[in-house]
Amino acid sequence: MSKYSEAILRILPEASFNLTHRADGTYDIIWLDDRPQPSNDDIDAEVLLVEAELPWRAIRNTRNILLRSCDWTAVTDSPLNEEDQAAWEAYRQSLRDIPQDFDNADDVEFPEEPT
Repeated sequence: MSKYSEAILRILPEASFNLTHRADGTYDIIWLDDRPQPSNDDIDAEVLLVEAELPWRAIRNTRNILLRSCDWTAVTDSPLNEEDQAAWEAYRQSLRDIPQDFDNADDVEFPEEPT
């Protein structure tokens, strides 16, 4: 979904429309919805909010992939000893805490996987 489509749907949930992007970065909207339509200024403002969230989405996506890749360490029949299991538990908690531990997406540093 494009950032423009997402912005429109945030403003007008379940809106029906066709969106065409132009080469110059502008867009055309054909509304298929009878409800009052948001202004282009409102849509552009919402697009800025969507764009601001994109780095955090990428970080959460990476974090979720890293968490899934080590799910095996959190099961009760994992082959890890207590010390290794504790290290993996701390690593997984660090991954889960990333959104709360960093104010700026550019500052995020992922923890190192235990060896």
